[in-house]
Amino acid sequence: MLRALLRNDDSLESKELEAFSGMWDRLDSGRIQTLSSRQREWVESVYFRLDLDKEEPAENLISSGKVKVTEKERESLKQFLNSLGPRPLKPPGRK
Repeated sequence: MLRALLRNDDSLESKELEAFSGMWDRLDSGRIQTLSSRQREWVESVYFRLDLDKEEPAENLISSGKVKVTEKERESLKQFLNSLGPRPLKPPGRK
């Protein structure tokens, strides 16, 4: 949570940024092992206030063109799908 907050430092107040940076430095250097309960509550409240807990919907990287697929990989997928046997043309009816 601290790492996510520090990545969004433009959304933080100067007091929060200074405090969270200090917390992260002490955790990262090993001077402390965990945050106190009050520190954790503060970090969580700011994290949820900034809606950092919301995940963006997943995206198919191949169909969006962000990841290139070679012709060999495409052919391998076709062979695998064909090895599964014939697929039904329509779903079975209800009884």
